[in-house]
Amino acid sequence: MKKISLTAASIALALGLVGCGEQQEQAKAPETVATSASVEQLSSGIELANIDKSVRAQDDFYYHVNGQWLATTEIPGDKSNYGSFSQLYDDSQAAMKTVLEKAAANTAVKAGTDEYKLGAFFKSYMNEAKRNELGITPLNAPLAAIDDVENKSDLVALMAKIRMQGGAVPFGWYVNNDAKNSSENALYAYQSGLGLPDRDYYLKDDEKFTKIRAAYQVYIADVLKRAGVEKADAAAKAIIALETSIADAQWTRVESRDATKSYNKMSVSDASKLTGEFDLVEYFKASGVNVQDIIVSQPSY
Repeated sequence: MKKISLTAASIALALGLVGCGEQQEQAKAPETVATSASVEQLSSGIELANIDKSVRAQDDFYYHVNGQWLATTEIPGDKSNYGSFSQLYDDSQAAMKTVLEKAAANTAVKAGTDEYKLGAFFKSYMNEAKRNELGITPLNAPLAAIDDVENKSDLVALMAKIRMQGGAVPFGWYVNNDAKNSSENALYAYQSGLGLPDRDYYLKDDEKFTKIRAAYQVYIADVLKRAGVEKADAAAKAIIALETSIADAQWTRVESRDATKSYNKMSVSDASKLTGEFDLVEYFKASGVNVQDIIVSQPSY
């Protein structure tokens, strides 16, 4: 109650001071007094329409707050789940599409401007005829870079380059607030490198996952054949075997959700000891990342 009283008193005092100031201002310039119709009406940031008042908050707060939204919102047919952030994502994607289409259609835009670059990039991406004409040619250089790897040092440099270009490698990293020191940002490293969604897709032998693995291997072989890779079927089988070994070393989702176990802060040099012959220090140098410490999410991986 003391907190409420102090807050109320503070608000009252603030309103009183504002009121005094307004009275003095009115005396000087009465013609500037705002009418009630011109005062901005503020509203709560909470969507009250989503509340289900038939459910008491103390019984089930989640359904109390979201009950009406859950009852009236359908999951779109192209999605496995849906929420308010999904809707925000869809809205932002639609907005970006509008911006890109407008930039691409603007024939009067000045060359070199941001709008010009956006439009040119979008038109290039949407030019399916040109992509089909080029075929596999744009991938010749990246594929040649893979073939040129002769030692572990070359592999470190290549993995750094692939990661910076948005490709997948056996581990990923990102920058976020330090979970134990919110005043600082930290570099996090985590397990990655699987083509399928989760380790279970490789390690479980029930019918669902067995069928998915078989279809995945066929897909990989088809992609390799289109790229002109010899013995594509054998290569696809080897890729599945490699990804399975990676999956076997990874933590389960339950283990990864353990905030204590997944917080392992150490120097980059100490973290490099965990990666054996893979030089993590050189990897981050090649990635243009200059940090002293790193938080490793799954150190045994």
